[in-house]
Amino acid sequence: MLGLSAFKGKTIFCLSASHPIGQQLSVRLAHLGATVVALDSNNDVLMLLASKNAARIEPLAMNWSLASNIEILRNAWGTEPIHGVFDFSWLVRKPTQYALPAIQKTENLIGALSAGLTVGQGTVVLGMPSDKSDDDVGVRAINAGFHHIVPQIANALPKIRLMGCICPNHADPNETELTQITDALMMLCHPIARSFASGQIINLLGATKNS
Repeated sequence: MLGLSAFKGKTIFCLSASHPIGQQLSVRLAHLGATVVALDSNNDVLMLLASKNAARIEPLAMNWSLASNIEILRNAWGTEPIHGVFDFSWLVRKPTQYALPAIQKTENLIGALSAGLTVGQGTVVLGMPSDKSDDDVGVRAINAGFHHIVPQIANALPKIRLMGCICPNHADPNETELTQITDALMMLCHPIARSFASGQIINLLGATKNS
């Protein structure tokens, strides 16, 4: 992968960091010199994750659907430069529930960090399920809703580059899959990927042969 030194000294947020992709991505970014703010409601997983690189992974156990917590983040970060946000909350929801709350959580969180993202010229990458990834019609409809909303969020935040990335949906990807998918995700947050316009959805399922 080209120019991995580009992550050194950067600040990256990873939401729903307990997801296997989020865990792998947090560790890899920290290894490359980034400061990773790992958010999740599962404190035990966060503590284990932070123990892998305590100097660079900052665990933050919180429910960012609460307005009070969103304000804490907004006040804590203000206009401090934020260089990337990876959000996997759309991948960890229950199959037929919480679609709208997941979208609202994302919009609220990005709004709270928008000043820092603007200063840092940061990129937001949303991990997304495939809109054809389930036999259940209701689940497919919910997944399609996620695809529909990505350009709307991007249009509402014109100063922030935001992209959707269709990721493997299964909960236990192997090490090869994790490496390949996190390579692709980091590339989308890398300056070399600025040619990708905000609001696009990139299908990463082809990045792993077992997806």
